[in-house]
Order: sequence, then C-alpha cells, then structure tokens
Amino acid sequence: MYIKVLNFVIVVIIMANRELEAIKKEIEALREEINTYIEYPEIFKEELVNTSNKIDILINKYIYLSK
Repeated sequence: MYIKVLNFVIVVIIMANRELEAIKKEIEALREEINTYIEYPEIFKEELVNTSNKIDILINKYIYLSK
C-alpha cells in the first residue's frame, strides 16, 4: 500500500512540474507578444492590456502551483 501511495505522489509531482513548465512557456510566448505590441502601443492598446492580464493570471497560477 505504501508503495502505491508513494508512486501516486511521484506521479502528481511529475504532473505538477510539467504544468509549471507549460505555464513558463506560455508566459514567455505572451511576453514576446507584448514586445511586438510595444512597438505600436497606440494601435495595440487593447492587446497590451489583455496580454498583460493573461500574464498576471499565469504568474499567479505558477506561484500557487509551485508552493
């Protein structure tokens, strides 16, 4: 029984690490988008705000999952 629980915990940790890596990659992609939008902030004001909000949400999720 102990080994089954231990295996389950290991699987959960691996899944959490994969999710954290996926979140990091998504944050990086969104930061690249922001860098593109920054060149013309007047034109892409709404996109800047939306992308920034998405990054904030992902950062909060990352912090929550990494605890």
